[in-house]
Amino acid sequence: MKAYLGVDIGTTGVKASAYDIDGDLLGQSFVKAKIYYPAPGRVEQQPDEMLEETLGAIAKVVASLRGEKVAAISI
Repeated sequence: MKAYLGVDIGTTGVKASAYDIDGDLLGQSFVKAKIYYPAPGRVEQQPDEMLEETLGAIAKVVASLRGEKVAAISI
């Protein structure tokens, strides 16, 4: 069976979900984002940390699959 991954990179974290061809949820993961407040009224995120969070969310959902092969990823 094939799995299709969707990745949502948001300001609070990264969510990755895997679905089968019928749209049934196969697995889901969430990795909280690191957010920095360097000064009043400023909010920052680091690109390298965002990449690691994204890869972590994808790895968690792929590890939860039961033999399904990833056919596509949408980010």
